[in-house]
Amino acid sequence: MDYILGALAVYKITHVLDTLTPKEAMPWVKVVFSLLLSFIFSFMLGLPNIFIAGCAIATLAGTVHAFLRLLILVGDMTQRKVLR
Repeated sequence: MDYILGALAVYKITHVLDTLTPKEAMPWVKVVFSLLLSFIFSFMLGLPNIFIAGCAIATLAGTVHAFLRLLILVGDMTQRKVLR
């Protein structure tokens, strides 16, 4: 449960910061920042192995991000087909 909560927190923080920046950040910057946040959250949650837990949290956050982007793209495609 700690991993899921940490992943959702990391995802939301990176999403909010990405929204607030005026210019689109490079993908590697987002990956490094989410990894750093994941390590910080794994340290704050007191998880046993910080490196493995941080990587797991970052992976879950990336999976959530990819899944939500996929849902948005499918919804946009469906909406375009309906409007035609």
